[in-house]
Amino acid sequence: MQRIKPQMIVEDSRGRRGVTAPDFMACCAEWETPVVWYGESGFDGTDTDTLKVIGPENAKADLAKCGAGKGADCCIYMTASGSGFSCERFSYVRYSLIFAKSRMTAQRDPVVAYPECQNEPRKEDAAKANASEASGPEDASHAEKP
Repeated sequence: MQRIKPQMIVEDSRGRRGVTAPDFMACCAEWETPVVWYGESGFDGTDTDTLKVIGPENAKADLAKCGAGKGADCCIYMTASGSGFSCERFSYVRYSLIFAKSRMTAQRDPVVAYPECQNEPRKEDAAKANASEASGPEDASHAEKP
């Protein structure tokens, strides 16, 4: 079977969903399709015969939701060109953006499905929020007095 083209939502026999991505490093066998499963950031070479195509991913960049002008809270996959803004999360530009992340102001690298990805906090912010929830409210007896 021929590989499924990039930017298609697929489902495997276990019900996992993900989006097909380009195999720019030629890591997959000819019978595999690279899939980025929801909740993960890397891709797996997956037997194409086990995948059901749900439809195109169709992510649209939204300046406010993708974080334009918000520094590190901006999504690394939002790009600008002469034809406007676009989401390159599963395009051929994906890996160039991932490899350039350390030199970017934008730092948000979502792992959930579109459009929920537009509201997903940066991993660092989510970890801080979880840590503060786990520690509970501050003890008022140790608070500074005005």
